[in-house]
Amino acid sequence: MRSIDGHFTVVNEPGTAHTLASNLLSMFESVRTPDHIIVTEAVLEQGAFRAQNVLSHSLGQSIKRIEAQIDEIKLPSELDKYPKIEKAQQNVLEATNRAERASTKRNWRKLDKARKVVAKQLSKYGFSSYTTYVDYINSQGIGGAKRRELLITRDDLIQKKRQAENKAKSLTALTPAQIITVLADVLSRCPRTPVGPLPIVFDDALRNLETSTKLRALEVLKAHSSSYATWYVTDDPLVLGWAGYFESQPQNQDNNNPIIFDFDVEVA
Repeated sequence: MRSIDGHFTVVNEPGTAHTLASNLLSMFESVRTPDHIIVTEAVLEQGAFRAQNVLSHSLGQSIKRIEAQIDEIKLPSELDKYPKIEKAQQNVLEATNRAERASTKRNWRKLDKARKVVAKQLSKYGFSSYTTYVDYINSQGIGGAKRRELLITRDDLIQKKRQAENKAKSLTALTPAQIITVLADVLSRCPRTPVGPLPIVFDDALRNLETSTKLRALEVLKAHSSSYATWYVTDDPLVLGWAGYFESQPQNQDNNNPIIFDFDVEVA
């Protein structure tokens, strides 16, 4: 057992989290069960899932606000368009639909031809791509520049929302920055008493995190331990090395059996 700053204790006795939690609850004369104050990997997984959902919802709300601002900007009644470009692009869309419905060499050749036609028309009128042409249309009118800026912001937010929804909702996928959000969520759900929060016992919950994320998590727990007295039960070499378990080893130890817990890792 090694105490860090008096509030965060690392316990090198795997499998003892339940007994430790029971003893702590007895000291606090709490009627809670050990499961109320033990944080396992599964508990952190649930926190990761909630964090991803919160991020996706937040991005969705931001997209709605941006779209409302876009709707407030009126486009001119008549836009300066290029009919030949519009027609060529429409042909590309129709050819794409046909090729996707019936994947034949003939349909794919027609799609390639349609794409070459639209590229030729765009080049003829000085546009590098159809996206550039659309930007030109959207930037027309008094509020055109602002509308274009909002459209770019909206598309960026949509992309981030899609990434948040498709990203694996697991601990191993979390970055050092994301683990802070997950731990804040988990700690906020820990039981409290009229005199303050109960102690927390982490049952080797960080073991499968990537190294930099694990180290950031340990620093976060250390920072919060003054409010949430924390015990961390593990035999994870990285955590034990971080806690300084091996700093007091004898200087004359056998050179053939060196300490392997000497980590020099910069916390992100």
